[in-house]
Amino acid sequence: MQFTISNQSPLKGNIIIDGDLRLTLLLMSLGLHMDVPVSIIHPSSAGEVSKLKMFLQRNDIKISDMEKGFTIKGAGLRGDVVIDYDISDIVLHSIAAGAIFTANSVRIISGKTNRSVGVDTLLKLLSSLGVKTDCISTDNDDVVIRDVKYSVDGAIPVRSQWAFEALLTSSLAAKSPIILSYVSDMCSFSRKALTFLGFKQTTAGDDHDQEAELERRLAKATGEKISDVQRFEWIEKPAAPFIIPGDTTLAAASAGCAVITQRSDILIKGVLWDSERRGFFNALRRMKALCDQVYLDNSHIFETADIRVKWSQMTGIHFTPAQSHSMSHELLILASVAAFAVGESVICDVMESPVAGREAFKLLARGLEKIGVHVGDYTDGIVLSGGTELRGNRLDSGGRPDVALALAIAGVGAAGPSTIVNSTFDTYPVSRFLNLISNHKST
Repeated sequence: MQFTISNQSPLKGNIIIDGDLRLTLLLMSLGLHMDVPVSIIHPSSAGEVSKLKMFLQRNDIKISDMEKGFTIKGAGLRGDVVIDYDISDIVLHSIAAGAIFTANSVRIISGKTNRSVGVDTLLKLLSSLGVKTDCISTDNDDVVIRDVKYSVDGAIPVRSQWAFEALLTSSLAAKSPIILSYVSDMCSFSRKALTFLGFKQTTAGDDHDQEAELERRLAKATGEKISDVQRFEWIEKPAAPFIIPGDTTLAAASAGCAVITQRSDILIKGVLWDSERRGFFNALRRMKALCDQVYLDNSHIFETADIRVKWSQMTGIHFTPAQSHSMSHELLILASVAAFAVGESVICDVMESPVAGREAFKLLARGLEKIGVHVGDYTDGIVLSGGTELRGNRLDSGGRPDVALALAIAGVGAAGPSTIVNSTFDTYPVSRFLNLISNHKST
């Protein structure tokens, strides 16, 4: 399983991309717990969406196709639920977090081995909702959770969008309100989706949890953003179909390819433009790349933007864990782009949330080293020195599509062909990225 990529001709013209994958999967994972229809227009065309559809249908959730999208209606996952590799790591936390409070048992395939990082983090998080150690068992490589009773006492501190989504899905599945302490900017993406789906959000008193209040006072004293304490409860049905904006990761990949390919000049149309998801483009501007928002449409739940990107001479940046909250797998793309910037770049993964993950950065670091990038030893992300001439090589993605995409972008800018092994050109998002750049080469 491999594909080869090499230097590209300059990219030109307008690029229109699929619906955002993360948002599509999030709405599906929430919608399956609602007994009213949730209609999704312009969903992602990724295979992960089709696989989640089949998983839901196997578990008696109704999926109805409609023009330009589909409708989902269900009342939770029941019986003995098996979460296999049809459920993408992108949405594993939400699917498992909801199923734990509605099903008789939940079996997560390879939860003890290949998926241990995400599963361990999730179960630790859900301990605040009643998932006790005696509810968890292992069966060979699988993790099994059963006999969980939802219980919560006071406000729960939240430090990542990943945790925010898991906790709110649990609350919806259990049909019980929840109080969270979180920084508003960090969770704006998820909050907008929840508002559309009919969640009521009200300010909770500071007396709900002493730990949350102490955390707020500490943030104020240190100059950090102060957490809000809010109560969430689902009270009504969605008002209208949900139109999915353009996929942020595909937009980032297209932009990354353009800024490292000489004479490129593209306009990426209809990109999801939320404060929690546009961190990649903010990072490009910090690197002095020619990247500008040229049109903003705020007529829907989520704003969208048209973004102009040109080939640029860039400088390295230091990207902190707090700034990384505004990205998902675009962190890996940013690392590949930074390999072509002059000077040192430090890119941190999101703390307390398995977003890209240490293994992904290790694989990417080994690949970048093979094409001539100087990569330092850094456990929380990647540190590298770019700006030197790079040459193509044989690069191993470790079977991870997100790493394969990042390595493909690095291969575009390197002299000579690069072969990405342990991946295929028809795997999402690699397939859509290769199609986009192929259709927008200048002639």
